[in-house]
Amino acid sequence: DFNVVLSAFLVLEACVGASFGAMATMRSHLLPDALQASIMNIFRVPLNILVVTGARLADLLAPSHVFAVTVAWFALSAVLQV
Repeated sequence: DFNVVLSAFLVLEACVGASFGAMATMRSHLLPDALQASIMNIFRVPLNILVVTGARLADLLAPSHVFAVTVAWFALSAVLQV
C-alpha cells in the first residue's frame, strides 16, 4: 500500500534527520578538530561498501529481498549502537 510505504519513508527520514544534528554535536565534543576530517572519512568507507553492495543486490535479487537485507542492516546498526 502506498500510504504504508510513504509513512515508513517519512519515519525513516525523520530519524535520519534527527540523528545528523546529534552526530554533529557529539563529533564536535569528542573528536579533535585536527583529526576530525580524517576520522570521519575512515568511517565512511564501510558505509560506501554497504551502498555498493545494496546497489549490486538490486541487480541480482527481487526488490523484496533487497528490502529485507536493508532492514537487516538497519537493525544490526541499531543493535550495535546500544
